[in-house]
Amino acid sequence: MLNSKGDDLLLSKAFADGRAAGMASKHLQTAQDDLDIRQDDQQLSIWLDGECIAQSQQYATDEARQLALEELRSALTSDAD
Repeated sequence: MLNSKGDDLLLSKAFADGRAAGMASKHLQTAQDDLDIRQDDQQLSIWLDGECIAQSQQYATDEARQLALEELRSALTSDAD
């Protein structure tokens, strides 16, 4: 997933098969407020059924991670429109 500048916000994890990748992609597009976004060690991650499906880069500061979280939420809202 990219932000408005075209920079990576999240990179997906490897999936065992195309079906699993499709389910994760659909979840990202439709879950919105129900999305399990976690913030750990200066990094954002998205979880589905107890497994991490996507992670951000490591951010240098809490403020940078918080800004990325806001950009992520904005990107997810725009994708749903």
